Amino acid sequence: MTQVQGMTMACPDGWLDKSMLVLSATRPGASGVSPNFVVTREPMPEDLRALAEDALDAFVERQIAQMRTTLPSPVSVARRQAAEASGLPELRVDWTADGIPLTQWIGYNQIDNGTVMIATGTAGKADFSAVEPVFHAMLRSFRIA
Repeated sequence: MTQVQGMTMACPDGWLDKSMLVLSATRPGASGVSPNFVVTREPMPEDLRALAEDALDAFVERQIAQMRTTLPSPVSVARRQAAEASGLPELRVDWTADGIPLTQWIGYNQIDNGTVMIATGTAGKADFSAVEPVFHAMLRSFRIA
């Protein structure tokens, strides 16, 4: 279990806490890419907060639109609901960076009215099926202190 211990910093007025937890495999997969898992928090945009229970879905749709314009083409984004009882939105994103095909699994959860937690597991496309269960296990072990 990895914990961020003893690290604190004041966040001045006008700044956002965009801290993240990043874990990386010690060795790359066959594709040459070291699988990694990143958990971030993003503020729910003000214009989406009013959507109440639809806010998270609108947030995810906005993220998809941003991916399609910022990731190098071709990019494939498939949206699904989590297999667990939560039914939270998930994405599978396939794209190529520096000639290496990559796959990302991205899970979203609105942890309060103003914050979205985003978990992203990235691996080489050829390695993804082997490491995806690891990403899910890592997320199940995640706790907010």
